[in-house]
Amino acid sequence: MNDPSQANPPRAPQPAPADARPHAPWPVWRIVVAYAILASLAAAGIWYIDLKAHEVVLSFRP
Repeated sequence: MNDPSQANPPRAPQPAPADARPHAPWPVWRIVVAYAILASLAAAGIWYIDLKAHEVVLSFRP
């Protein structure tokens, strides 16, 4: 009944429904804006962490 020779062979994975249809690539201006937003968020995060780190260091001064 559970003979491995009778088992169905594994099927190749199918693409996700969103990947099954072609997409137009993003225009260059949108890519540039996306990278600029990501870079500004990263810079703001680094600045904020640096600001908080300096506040901690200054508060421990004798």
